[in-house]
Amino acid sequence: MALNPKEPFQTDPLISYMSNFSHLQCPYPDFQFRKPPPADVKEAQERSIFDFFISYRHSWSKAYAETLANELREFGYQVYFAGQVLGLEDDQLRQTLRTELHKSSVLTIVGNKGMFDDYFGWVRWEMETFYEGHWGRKAPVITEEMGSPISGDNSLTDYALKNLRQFDTSAAIIYEEQEGAWENQKPSSITIFCLLLVREFYRVELKFWHEWSPMSAEKRYRLYLESLYQDRVCRTIMRAMLWHDPNYSLAQLKKKYLQEAREDYKSTILNRIARFFQNFKKQFT
Repeated sequence: MALNPKEPFQTDPLISYMSNFSHLQCPYPDFQFRKPPPADVKEAQERSIFDFFISYRHSWSKAYAETLANELREFGYQVYFAGQVLGLEDDQLRQTLRTELHKSSVLTIVGNKGMFDDYFGWVRWEMETFYEGHWGRKAPVITEEMGSPISGDNSLTDYALKNLRQFDTSAAIIYEEQEGAWENQKPSSITIFCLLLVREFYRVELKFWHEWSPMSAEKRYRLYLESLYQDRVCRTIMRAMLWHDPNYSLAQLKKKYLQEAREDYKSTILNRIARFFQNFKKQFT
């Protein structure tokens, strides 16, 4: 059951609210979560080191992709930028990228609608490699020439989905629409917001999937949305994303998110120290 903002969801505030972010969620939660996950899926995710793997197409998008990677790092995410291994021979490059792709949770491709024209090109190879024994989210960033789902141009959306992967039910497509974003080689605040939500939604989806239990499709759908909404980080990002000034809200979110991350880390360390001394004391009492 896919989210559709055009459906009469006004009677349910939660579903109506979550429809604002439907293009960033798992589009078919009933299909995706209808059975327990394979054991190797969880094992693969536990080995993940990078939140994002940033890939880019052609030299014109390198600066944009690099800026995007740095922005995500400022939030505390682990990012692998494909440009950092340029200069290797093809065989060495493929081996290095294969290792890092298998360690990543989200593959983000920066490019345009011509990036799939070369059937045996790097983009297709990276996507196929990412799929190898790895259940994850894909979030390509497409140029404005691809059009917009907001404008209702479904032909462009269908084109993008078809070229990503015919049966990829977990792909997320993000359109960079801000005027001058590509000329200035700087991603817009909305694009960054979308990537943050893709990553955090995926984190909650994994937890939801691994805590699988048999239930009706309607109940599973409702529980899925509640899980996303009730997650503290997801809810914070969603609320900030809907503020009137994306640039200001992103700056505030960055400051708050980093502060909370540091506090959580500090709290974890202090709790570990406290438990250590408690155990140490028990040994001598």
